[in-house]
Amino acid sequence: MSNKTLTYLLGAVLIGMMVIFFSNVATFFYEPTSEKYLDYNFVRGMAVEHKGKKYTLNFEQQNQVTQQLNQAIHVRRQNFEQNSVTPNFERIIIYLFDEPDLVISPIGFVNNQLIFEAADWNPDGYLRETGPGVLKSLLSTTYDP
Repeated sequence: MSNKTLTYLLGAVLIGMMVIFFSNVATFFYEPTSEKYLDYNFVRGMAVEHKGKKYTLNFEQQNQVTQQLNQAIHVRRQNFEQNSVTPNFERIIIYLFDEPDLVISPIGFVNNQLIFEAADWNPDGYLRETGPGVLKSLLSTTYDP
C-alpha cells in the first residue's frame, strides 16, 4: 500500500473512533426522557373499584392497562369535570412488588379518553390517555354493571 492510502485509512479510523467516543461521552451530559411510568415486571396485580367493590383484572387486561398508562401524557390541571363524562368506577388500584400500591383516580372521559390523577407520576396536573378510548372500553368490561 502507498503512504497516501495508509494516511486516508488511518484518518478514517481516527474519525470513527472519535465519533464513537463522543457519542458515549454525550450520554453523561443528558438524561434521556422516558414517559414510562410503570414497568410490567413490577406489577403484582390490578383492580378496578366500582361501587365499593374491587374487581381484579386478569393478566391480559393488566398488560393492556399498563401499556395505555405508559403512553399517557401530562395535561394541565383544568376543570375537566364540567366537560367530561363521569366514569363508572371510583379508582384503579395497582399492586406493586416491593413498593406501595398506586392509586389512580379518574377525573372523567373527554372524547372517550380517560383523564386521571396519579399524584406519584404528575403531582402538578392530570394525565390523559392517548389511545382512542381504549381504557374506557377495557375497564367497562372488568366489572359487573
